[in-house]
Amino acid sequence: LKTASIEVKETVMTALPKQRISMLEEELEMMGPLQRSDSEEAQQKIANIIKELERKNEIVIDRGGGNVIL
Repeated sequence: LKTASIEVKETVMTALPKQRISMLEEELEMMGPLQRSDSEEAQQKIANIIKELERKNEIVIDRGGGNVIL
């Protein structure tokens, strides 16, 4: 999340309980600088997990292609 876009940060934060949001914000502040390669590697891992969950029909990704009912 440290290098994520504002949109991604807001999406994640709105899904968390308020107490956890403040804890996460503190953790992000304490992390210090982050190597771009580490950030990109973490993002790729997350993308792979999302793709796997979608393949297993455990989540549905709305790609804006029409009406999606979950």
